[in-house]
Amino acid sequence: MYKITLVFLLFLIVLSPRILWSQTSDKIIGLDKSNNTINLPVLDSIQKLAHIYHSHNLLVWKSGEVISRMVSDEIEEAIPIHSIVKTIHSLAIGKLITEGLLSSVDVPVCAFFPEWKQGNKKYVTIRHLLNNTSGLQNPSTDPDSELKDPQDMIQLVLCAEFSTMPGETYSYNNKAHQLVGGLISKIAHQPSHLYIEEKLFKPMDVKKYKWDFDGVGQAIGLNTTADGLLKIGILALQKGTWNGVQLILKTYLEQSVESGTVYGNYGLAWWLRPSQMTWVIDDDKIGLLKKYNLPVEYVQKAEQLKGIYTHLEDLNKKVFDLLGAKTEDFYQQITLRGMYLRRVETSNTILGYNASGWLGQYIYIVPEKNMIVVRTIKEKDHLSNTDDFYELENLVWNLSK
Repeated sequence: MYKITLVFLLFLIVLSPRILWSQTSDKIIGLDKSNNTINLPVLDSIQKLAHIYHSHNLLVWKSGEVISRMVSDEIEEAIPIHSIVKTIHSLAIGKLITEGLLSSVDVPVCAFFPEWKQGNKKYVTIRHLLNNTSGLQNPSTDPDSELKDPQDMIQLVLCAEFSTMPGETYSYNNKAHQLVGGLISKIAHQPSHLYIEEKLFKPMDVKKYKWDFDGVGQAIGLNTTADGLLKIGILALQKGTWNGVQLILKTYLEQSVESGTVYGNYGLAWWLRPSQMTWVIDDDKIGLLKKYNLPVEYVQKAEQLKGIYTHLEDLNKKVFDLLGAKTEDFYQQITLRGMYLRRVETSNTILGYNASGWLGQYIYIVPEKNMIVVRTIKEKDHLSNTDDFYELENLVWNLSK
C-alpha cells in the first residue's frame, strides 16, 4: 500500500511540475476540508487559474493563518512588486504622521520641495500624489518611457509640467507617485528605503527584499516575496496594529480606504471594492474636456455619451459604436490631457480593497471575512495579458462564505 501511494504521489508531481505544496510558520499549508468558511469550488477555480496564468505564488490567509498556498519554486524569490510599492509608500506616510513628523496628507509638497512654490505646483498636496489627482503631466502614449533607468528620479518629477489643476481630475500617474519616496526621505531625514526598513519591515519581520535605485541612490522600486506582501496586507487589515503595537494610526488606515471625491474607487494608493459603483459622464466632465481643449469633434461625441452607467461594458460598447475606428485616438486624446472620460461614483460601503502591481501582483483584503489573498508572477513567466489574472478579483469576493 505504501509503495502504491508513493508511486501515485510521484505521478502527480510529474504531471504538475509547477505546483508544490509547502510548509511555513510550522503549519502545513493545504486546506483542511473540514473548514466550512471557505467556498471550496471557488478555491479550486482560483488554484487552477493561478496555474494556467503562470503564477509564481498564490496564498490564502484567513483568521490568522495561511490555509492554502501554491508556489512554483521550492525557494521563493523576491520579485518586483511594481506599483504595490505605492501602497507601501502610503503606509510610510502614515508612519510619519504617527510619529509626529508630518501633520497630515494635506500638507503642500512645496513645504519640503521649495522649488514647487510657483504656479500650479504650489497647490499640490501629498494627498494629491497618493490618490492620483496631482494634475502632473503624463506626456506620451507610453507614460513610463521617461521613468526607465533615470539618473535622478526626484529631479525628473520636480521639473515636470502639469496637464490639469491639482485636485481637479484623476489620472493614474507613476511619475507623480515617485515624488512620495522623495518626500519620505525629506521628512524622515534619511533615505526612504532605510526608513521603511526600520519602521515597517523590521517590526513585521520582513526579511527577504531588495530595493532598486536610480543613479543618485534614491529607491524607486522594490522586490519582495508573497509572504512579505501578506504581512503588508495583515498590517492594513488590522488597521495599523502589529503584534499588539500600533505601528500606524488607525485613523490613517481608515482614511486610506475611503472613497475619493474625484475618483470613487481609489483611496490613498489602495484600489477600493465598493458595494455599488457607477460611471458618470455629465456637464462637469464635458466642461473639463472643453477647458483642456479636446478637439471639438471629440467633445461633441462625448456630449452624446452623457449619462450614468451601472456597467462599464455598456459605456465601452457605446463609445465604440459611436466612434468606431477612432475609439483608440479618442481615449488617447483624453488621457494625454490628464483625465478620464468618465467619473466614478461609489457607495459609502467599501467591501474590501487591494494593492496591485504591473503584470498581476496583488494583495486583496476582505475585512468582513478577515481574509487576505496574495498573488505574484515573475516577468519571464508573463506570456500574455491573460496572465494578469483579472478574474481573481471577482473570485476573491466569493471565496469566503
